[in-house]
Order: sequence, then structure tokens, then C-alpha cells
Amino acid sequence: CPNVCATAYSLQCVEKDGFEDTHFLGEKTYTGGKDHQMFYSAKTIGHTATSPEDTANQVTESIINA
Repeated sequence: CPNVCATAYSLQCVEKDGFEDTHFLGEKTYTGGKDHQMFYSAKTIGHTATSPEDTANQVTESIINA
């Protein structure tokens, strides 16, 4: 599954760079969805997004303005 592998690899790269918090936004975060594993990872703060606009809003409200 290329998307999961690419995401997992990206997480490893971010960890090496020393970021304290890693937020993950995905639309299919439910059990069986392609984003489920990363959403529930102990290494991420998971957010479910419903659209590109929702993603932008969540990044602004939950991450940038936090």
C-alpha cells in the first residue's frame, strides 16, 4: 500500500528532525480506512478532515493559532 508506506516513511523523517508534535490529518480515519493507522498512532495527534477546506481550517485553528 504505497500511501501508508509513504506516510510511515515521512513520519520517520519528521521524528529525526526533532519535532515535538506531529499532527496527522486524514479523511478515512475510521477502522479499515487508509488513514486509520496513522490517525491512531501514538506518534501523531490525529485529526479527521472532511474536505480540503476543512483541512485548511483545522490547520489554522488547531495548529497555527494554538
